[in-house]
Amino acid sequence: EDDIGVYKPDISLTKIVFPSVGGEQVPFPREWEELMLPDKADIMKEKWKYVWRRTIFYVYFFTLLIYIQHFPASLQSTHVCAWILLILWFEIDVTSDKNNYLIRLVHSLCFIGSFINASFVLCLLVLDKEWIPKISKQLRGNEALTWIVVAWMNFLPPLWVVIDLYLHRSDLMERHNLIVPPNWPTQFFRVSLQIFWIIICLPLILSIWAISGASDFAISDLAPKNFYIIVPVFLLITLLLASVFILTLRKRRIERLQRLLSSQDYHDYGRAEIN
Repeated sequence: EDDIGVYKPDISLTKIVFPSVGGEQVPFPREWEELMLPDKADIMKEKWKYVWRRTIFYVYFFTLLIYIQHFPASLQSTHVCAWILLILWFEIDVTSDKNNYLIRLVHSLCFIGSFINASFVLCLLVLDKEWIPKISKQLRGNEALTWIVVAWMNFLPPLWVVIDLYLHRSDLMERHNLIVPPNWPTQFFRVSLQIFWIIICLPLILSIWAISGASDFAISDLAPKNFYIIVPVFLLITLLLASVFILTLRKRRIERLQRLLSSQDYHDYGRAEIN
């Protein structure tokens, strides 16, 4: 049995052991072997998924180098830090279980952080009408270029992480292994810690960032009263995004498969093959 209590048959190239026949070996159906082989369409799909992730990584990596070269002081900005986090995420191989712990640490932070960063910039645009002109002064007064940079840095990353979640959902479900509800006590503490990190990771990082004295509001003339509105809204958005993240990647205990493996059809098949 695996860690969620589901029986896994012992499969080899020619034999399979069913629980219904007391561990005696019966012939492995040849048509099952053909179904186990990946087809060309699946191989090409995996290839293009890999190429897409590498494209996002390299494009954002080189544009980040150019941006930092022209604006070295921007490294103190949360926008650039979110940009770096996005680059790190698309560098991680999500198809291998070698990076399970790193994926569990970074993925939720990147996913939720990209949306919070976009919301943060949207608040700046709404509450401070002079924010774009201030930024455009660093780009030789070109407001059109400023809008492109702002959209590229802040509004497109949420789209990329959603597409990535859609394309690699099955792989990410295996990497996170968020079994809900978890078995007690083998999975309870691990899954509870993961859910706690998904919810608290971004507020924790931003709190440390604020305590350190770094703040993007230093370039804005926003009134202090706006902070009492923005912070609760951001916390609510974070909680909603964390809930969507958990519900999307959770793995349910497979009671249906358990019932199937103990069904009469398996018993009848096993007895027929042995006889």
